[in-house]
Amino acid sequence: MAKLASDVAKKMKADIEVLHPYTPYYDVITAVGIGGSPAQINSDIQNAKTKFETENAQAKQVYYELVKANAEVKTEFVEMAGKTSEIITQRAFSSDLIVLGSAGSFDSTFWRDVYDGALIHSARPVLVAPSVPITAEAAQNFASDVLIAWNGTAESTRAVSAAEPLFADAQQVRFLTVGDDKKKTESAEQMTQYAKLHGANTTTHVIEAGNNGVAQVLLNDASAKPGTLLVMGAYSHARWRERVFGGVTEHVLHHADVPVLMSH
Repeated sequence: MAKLASDVAKKMKADIEVLHPYTPYYDVITAVGIGGSPAQINSDIQNAKTKFETENAQAKQVYYELVKANAEVKTEFVEMAGKTSEIITQRAFSSDLIVLGSAGSFDSTFWRDVYDGALIHSARPVLVAPSVPITAEAAQNFASDVLIAWNGTAESTRAVSAAEPLFADAQQVRFLTVGDDKKKTESAEQMTQYAKLHGANTTTHVIEAGNNGVAQVLLNDASAKPGTLLVMGAYSHARWRERVFGGVTEHVLHHADVPVLMSH
């Protein structure tokens, strides 16, 4: 994640903020309301402090490594106490882009709060790091190929807008629709004309899902060329439905081995 953030910052001539959200110690005292004993409260507070100190040290280590490796990029460390999803949302309002680690621990409460704050509530695009380390070739060619998963929704339109600053420098921008849906393919052709107005060398492609499913088709195509950035809308269908029954967003978040730019 740190490497991806620094690569993007250099490419976009941007600054980096390393954010560490944490639960304040005094929140632990709410145990009094459910009959917690003084000994239990003190134990909970100590556990919260230990957890904070460990996570804070880890977050600062990420910050120090970024500063050391990227002296030309202005980097700031910020820690904020409160509810994780609300902190992410609040801080994102004054950011152009949120960069998150891969969803290896996606089903933990903390990471669900992080992704909810970033993807659902922030109104900002989110760049998700891949589940595997970025190779030197992929880092050097980051976003040389921009693959846009187009399904004709408002979410995918917002994702296109988020990727727009990358169009002029990309070798190619590809609008990919999965399945032979006439409305989607027609709107994809329309979007290629829009992208050309913003300096993109762009084409439109249609692929059948076959037995792989939409999400895996997208990931297979994006993984074929080092440096590809997958761009897509997030949770075009109800979020609860995707979590319960599965969906394109959930599959990509769990299995992406390329950087993914998402917008809700």
